[in-house]
Amino acid sequence: MTPLRSALVDYLAVRRALGYKLDREGKVLDRFFTYLEERGAQTITVEHSGRSAVPVRADNQRGIHTRQNESADQQDDHAAGWRGRNR
Repeated sequence: MTPLRSALVDYLAVRRALGYKLDREGKVLDRFFTYLEERGAQTITVEHSGRSAVPVRADNQRGIHTRQNESADQQDDHAAGWRGRNR
């Protein structure tokens, strides 16, 4: 287990011990940490979060959308636009 993954497990355990279910959030964080591990990241950076950020779409019941079929440039363009709407 990587240090990042260990930190995630600890974080979720503490939050759940405080009464938070974090079912969906735990899954989203798990995918994000898998993304980080696949890239050999040892820390979480704004760049990583921006590249992996995906908005929730109203037409998606689960609120989960993958961008696997888009190029890195398309993902960067999308992330830049998304960050601009949330300021």
